[in-house]
Amino acid sequence: EDVNYLTTGPTLTLPLGGRNELEVSGTYSDVNSSGAGFDSTRYMGSANVRRRLSDRRTLGLLYSFTKIDYDDSVGFDGYDRSIASVHFESVARRGATVAEIGVSKVSQAAGNDETSPLFQLTITRRLGARSALAFMVSSASSDASDAFRDGIGGAITPGGDAVLPLSVEPFVVDSSSLEWTHGASRFSTQVTALYERERYSEQAVADRERTGASVSGSYRWSSRSESAASIDFERNTSADPA
Repeated sequence: EDVNYLTTGPTLTLPLGGRNELEVSGTYSDVNSSGAGFDSTRYMGSANVRRRLSDRRTLGLLYSFTKIDYDDSVGFDGYDRSIASVHFESVARRGATVAEIGVSKVSQAAGNDETSPLFQLTITRRLGARSALAFMVSSASSDASDAFRDGIGGAITPGGDAVLPLSVEPFVVDSSSLEWTHGASRFSTQVTALYERERYSEQAVADRERTGASVSGSYRWSSRSESAASIDFERNTSADPA
């Protein structure tokens, strides 16, 4: 099946003094799927206030609101999603730390509201001049369309496309990954392991789990020529009989 995810909209960044800035954005998204059954239109607005604590550390406050309307053929009214969070980023000589904590609220047309915690922690450390190790753990509200969009660009990434039947119901996705990279003058390698779980509040939809691993390498023959190869493994499990 084919899925087309189109997003467009402006982003405006305004300086607020020497250390602060305000970023405001608005986007329109149109999702069309062939056979998947989650065609939708999405409107999102967000505001992010950031303060530079030092040359290597920033602190931000983020709020976003997304309205998701499904096509009549889907048979689902859609929902609104509000997110408020605090974001911290620190960059050092041997690595970086990114942390975000907040709350996500999903409001459905039937009056069913669900509030869940939101967090993400990413730690990257250099193991030497050419190697680095990155660990990530997160929990956030999502849906099938967002999971497809976030998975574009790699087979083993949080939110990748699933072989299981897709559902229009919103869910909370818990993710964790570990990645090791090594880069030499001509040869580079990357090893990634991932675990992901989708948690649905709707009892008719069973929770789903996804595990994966990937090993890839590339060799640069010259400034204009490069060869790459990868081995990927992915396993999706669910108690859903469909």
